[in-house]
Amino acid sequence: MKFIRQDGDILIVMLPEEIDHHQTPELAEQIDEALLNGTADKIVFDFAKTRFMDSSGVGLLVGRYRKVQGLGGQVFVYNVTGHMAKILQLSGVEKFIGKYEGTI
Repeated sequence: MKFIRQDGDILIVMLPEEIDHHQTPELAEQIDEALLNGTADKIVFDFAKTRFMDSSGVGLLVGRYRKVQGLGGQVFVYNVTGHMAKILQLSGVEKFIGKYEGTI
């Protein structure tokens, strides 16, 4: 499965409908590979299709945030509403990963 595309210096990650311990290893591997092989210094996680995320999904976001921050980059979320917004709020992720204000 390919969930990632690059647009200039932005790596756009189109998250699947469910983000749990089954999907996160593959997603993390794809994102890390794209970061190493590309020129992106920003990641935008697009939640448009996502309906479920467990703690491993939160870990995916936090892990990529730490990686990109170490490289001097930034991480954002996009299309976050309802239940997903509540998960990001309760997990504390919204305190250090901002909402992307542009269009992708």
